[in-house]
Amino acid sequence: MELEAGKLDVVFLDYMTVLSYADAKEDLAAVDLGIPETSDGYSIAVKKGNTELAEFINGVLAELKEQNAIEQFIVEAKKLESAAE
Repeated sequence: MELEAGKLDVVFLDYMTVLSYADAKEDLAAVDLGIPETSDGYSIAVKKGNTELAEFINGVLAELKEQNAIEQFIVEAKKLESAAE
């Protein structure tokens, strides 16, 4: 995996996939973005010990949640998906 090889600092995947990787690899941690399980949400994995990156990501996510931007992104994505069908 590119993350383990040090070629990547972060990976965005669906939560169940992230949990599988984090369970199998001691040096990975899973972060739940807080998107309800009924949606097609994603999670972020960062190398364990990389607290600076994790804190930065958590800060950005907190701002996005505060601004309701994540929900707006989801609504816009669903509109685009519907238009493409």
